[in-house]
Amino acid sequence: MVNDPEQEVNIKEDKKEEFYQLKNAYYDWFKEVSDGWELESTIPCGYQEFPKTELSVVESRFTGDLNFKGRGFTDDWLVNWVNPKDSITWDVKLVSSGRYKFTLEYVCPEADLGSQVVLSVGNKSLKNTIDKAFDEPLYKAHDRAPRAGELLKPWGKMELGTLVLEKGQTQVVLKSSMMKGSQVMEVKGIILEKINN
Repeated sequence: MVNDPEQEVNIKEDKKEEFYQLKNAYYDWFKEVSDGWELESTIPCGYQEFPKTELSVVESRFTGDLNFKGRGFTDDWLVNWVNPKDSITWDVKLVSSGRYKFTLEYVCPEADLGSQVVLSVGNKSLKNTIDKAFDEPLYKAHDRAPRAGELLKPWGKMELGTLVLEKGQTQVVLKSSMMKGSQVMEVKGIILEKINN
């Protein structure tokens, strides 16, 4: 640490015995503390104190040709929606019953307008056509300290509609029923908001 405070030199080859000793100790420890543990990836939504929840694509599961623009970090988004059969799914837990509003965060150039998307929750769904282009240029993150990394993107917002939903565990699924141009769109996420009325 004193000689290499930035930890730029890999000493694994010089200290193989210590490396494997520490590595095995870590795996033993993790196995012990995670015994019987299952990864919980369900997103809680619908709190009265926090009615808005952003369902980011980095917390989703997706199929087919979809992939991240970036490395799947917080500010990344999904691109390459070139197959209308692909889908994006979020596991959510609605903590209260009621009316929920869904807003899509997306990018779609003028040439690709006209694709149809379907958002479904259980047996209820909302169908919309992407009819407003939004494709602003990428920009650098405004951090206090310079950093290397992916560029950011502004997002268009499209209100998809509202659904009356019962509390409990469910899935929010975004699909396309028809692709008009070379892609459906690029997706940042869905904003889910509990409406008090």
